[in-house]
Amino acid sequence: MLLYIDEATEKICRSANSDMLVYSTDQERSLVMSYLKKHTIPNECWTKGVWTAINKIGKKQFVVHSSNTTIPLLVWGKKKPGKPEQQCVAACEDSPHGIVYHDVRCDGKFWVICQTDLPQSDTQPKSDATVVPWQPILIICILFRAMCFTFSRIYCCAHQFI
Repeated sequence: MLLYIDEATEKICRSANSDMLVYSTDQERSLVMSYLKKHTIPNECWTKGVWTAINKIGKKQFVVHSSNTTIPLLVWGKKKPGKPEQQCVAACEDSPHGIVYHDVRCDGKFWVICQTDLPQSDTQPKSDATVVPWQPILIICILFRAMCFTFSRIYCCAHQFI
């Protein structure tokens, strides 16, 4: 798992020409939730989760950090955002609401999911990954020590370094 404040999470995604997770649609949100459950990646709110590209470090409100834009799909957990010292955002499961955004301290350790738009002609990620078909428009692959999938136009990798 990775600390957000050491910027390793952003570097991982940038090295793959991608950004950290931000949901654009409920369909993307549901897909990520299903993937995390299927592969038993812990994501319970309060103690586990997945870093997102959302934070308010040096800002008055939460924004998508990489683009300094508003959050496209607001799916905050109950009573969130909360405390002022919680300036980073993880995506985590908050039953019965599914996977939601949860503001957390930036020194927590969570998984990171990277995403990027794929060109229309691409059917799989451009990498040395082993690609295995999973569902009609979903591909699972292993990239270095990362679990990755492609859904529609989004390519995501869940990284955990031991």
